[in-house]
Amino acid sequence: MNLEIIVSFLTVVAGSSTFITLWMYRKQQKRFKTAEAFGQEVTALRATVQELREQIRFQEERINKTQELITSKDAYINQLSQEKHTLEIKNSRNKSAINKSYGCTYCPDISLCPVLVQRAANEEEYLNSLKRR
Repeated sequence: MNLEIIVSFLTVVAGSSTFITLWMYRKQQKRFKTAEAFGQEVTALRATVQELREQIRFQEERINKTQELITSKDAYINQLSQEKHTLEIKNSRNKSAINKSYGCTYCPDISLCPVLVQRAANEEEYLNSLKRR
């Protein structure tokens, strides 16, 4: 009977030590899984951050190109506005010169015609304004 008690006691001790070992191993396994999941989350977040950085870089390049385009378009619009203003003045002066032709009563010398003289002066002034730019 003593032997049975000793065997039973050893069986209980061995079984309980196995249970305790499995229970402790389960906690350790859980920590490993948690650490692995955390590592995967960090990896995924790093990939997301990298992708977002690339998108930001791409958008910054697009913004810079758009700003350059806007600047060049503004310069072009300014140039066209100046040319339009100059042409409006030229047109106004040409109309004035044509109106002076009504005062002409047949000039014997065509170079003395006020219309042609005024028109030549206007053309000269227009060409000079183009050279000044």
